[in-house]
This record gives sequence, structure tokens and C-alpha cells, in this order.
Amino acid sequence: MKRSEIKVRVKLGDVLDAPYINAWEQMCEKYGINEWCLKEGIADSDDTIEVSLEDAEHWGLVEAE
Repeated sequence: MKRSEIKVRVKLGDVLDAPYINAWEQMCEKYGINEWCLKEGIADSDDTIEVSLEDAEHWGLVEAE
């Protein structure tokens, strides 16, 4: 199985606070999330989304091997 096929569940708040400076914008664009969903109350920071392990590592949400 390719790393890009492995999915992990992350909290939206964790992506927003991720060490990688553009993680939120990249996640929103790639996964079709409204960039303003937290500010507008459409979503909560504890809501989760499934992203690729590759993306989670790139954004600093999990440690790369």
C-alpha cells in the first residue's frame, strides 16, 4: 500500500494550528473544505477530516518515519 493511500483522521483545529504555515489553506483546497468554516461556525475545531498520511506528515501533524 502506498503512503498516499493510507488515511488518518485529524481535527480541523489541529490542521489550523499545524507547524506548516500553509497547512490550513492547502487542506481546504485539496479536500474541498470552506476556508472560513471555523470562523463562520459551520464547523467546530474538534470536527475531524480524513487526510492522507503523506499530507499529515507534510503539515507536521504526525511524525514522518
